[in-house]
Amino acid sequence: MRCSIFRVGSDDGISQMNDPKASDWSDLDLLTTAEATERLVAEIASVETEIDAMENADQPDEKSLSALRSRLTALRNRLSR
Repeated sequence: MRCSIFRVGSDDGISQMNDPKASDWSDLDLLTTAEATERLVAEIASVETEIDAMENADQPDEKSLSALRSRLTALRNRLSR
């Protein structure tokens, strides 16, 4: 459990106490399903753009293209869930 700490007392004898009103959720980045889907769709578009650019290059890097295609497949599979 994460709690904020505040100090009580003088500079000579400071004791620490947990703040019972501190939020347990302060460090978590929670996404709604819609927000996660939006980010996934944006990442898919970004990878598709990168693949298109590499395929249209004079000498495409097949190893990089293969990795990007694998990533695109994984992203699309995740989107369908």
